[in-house]
Amino acid sequence: MLLNNTLPIKILPVGQSEYTIDLNVSRVGCSRNSSRDIDATKQYINDIKKTGYKMHSPAGIAFKSRYLLTNETLIEVQGPQTSGEAEFIIFTYNDSLYVSVGSDHNDRSLGVMWTEMLGKVDDTAKSKQMVPSVIAGKAWLYDEVKDHWDKIIVSSKVTFSNKLVLYQQYELSQLLHAENYKHK
Repeated sequence: MLLNNTLPIKILPVGQSEYTIDLNVSRVGCSRNSSRDIDATKQYINDIKKTGYKMHSPAGIAFKSRYLLTNETLIEVQGPQTSGEAEFIIFTYNDSLYVSVGSDHNDRSLGVMWTEMLGKVDDTAKSKQMVPSVIAGKAWLYDEVKDHWDKIIVSSKVTFSNKLVLYQQYELSQLLHAENYKHK
């Protein structure tokens, strides 16, 4: 039997009292190369392939072991070459779609590898398996945010030399729409 991973998530419905659900994580898919500019994504991947690396197709989903999703505030990693990226997260619970934020953390040292059999491989799926991914402990009903989805701004900051600096910031209009992932 596989490990059961149940996470408490506080739901923040508009105009109603918040409530908590226990999300039983059954599958985790991490989007990769998910720009809405499909041509630019294809060019990016082709440029990497031209250097001799084998890669996945554009806008792929890397499936991650479900036990690696957490909503803890601290995670343990295996070395200094790991990093997170602020991402939107969608999940279903009792046939409703929810949205939250999180990070599909990965180990950058494993992204590019070489094997005798495969040769040079750029494998984001493996690098995403090496560290936990984080989901916030709060979420919203997707139906309550979908009308202004493209205007939502996701950002993250990091501490560098004892200063808080902007690490990422983008509008969701730049990425494939959440509807793309509903039934994956």
